[in-house]
Amino acid sequence: MWVIVSILSFIFPSFRSAVEGEPILTAIAFLSAAFFVIIFRLPVATKIVFRIPTTNLKIEICFGDFFGESGHKVIPVNEYFDSQLGDQVAPNSIHGQYIQQNFDSDATRFEIQVDLALQGENSKITARPGPRNKSYPIGTTAVVGTGPHKAFLFALTKTDMKTSKASADVPMMLDALDGLWNAIRNHSNGLTVNIPLVGGGQSQVGIDPNHLFRLILISFLIETRRSEVSRTVRIVLHNSVFDQIDLQAIKTDWK
Repeated sequence: MWVIVSILSFIFPSFRSAVEGEPILTAIAFLSAAFFVIIFRLPVATKIVFRIPTTNLKIEICFGDFFGESGHKVIPVNEYFDSQLGDQVAPNSIHGQYIQQNFDSDATRFEIQVDLALQGENSKITARPGPRNKSYPIGTTAVVGTGPHKAFLFALTKTDMKTSKASADVPMMLDALDGLWNAIRNHSNGLTVNIPLVGGGQSQVGIDPNHLFRLILISFLIETRRSEVSRTVRIVLHNSVFDQIDLQAIKTDWK
């Protein structure tokens, strides 16, 4: 603004006289302009939509309530597909919230649906105490639900026998995503698939949310190059990572 005022003052002496004659008015004009620039630049994107070049894939990324979004839901679980809220399944995890919201916290109902979906899948009996002692390979996916929108529960983490803590590393995460994409390809019917920030929270992969996010997209894109998985993928981010992920920068990078 000052450059513009200087140029106009040089070209038009009357303009310079007006500015010099009203210093308070000029200061107010400068401050007002600065205020409106701040207001214009202040809003931070909470949702972006873009397409991956050379594909039919549309990516949506948003902050919000994962279970409030319409479409299929991706639910990360451990290799036992545990059902008991508490020591086995953290109530605040995506897995735990799914049991609470869709099965009224009834572990038995959850087990019946999941075990039915897992019929025919490879598994092995382990020395783990309790009825949930059947371990499935990482990436095994149980497709639960009879309506148009299904839940894709996929084995992402391994459970420590002594502490019951579930964890995963990057290679495990990539193997798990490969199994998930194949299940989505076969059962999503082209509908929107909602994915949380897989690898964060209870799974303890231990890398930055930005890197987790990119791993998910890269894995999905590689699988899409082989064969279409789904037309629309929506990654729903929890508000706890709001300060760590710049959606506008991500959109610019991927476009």
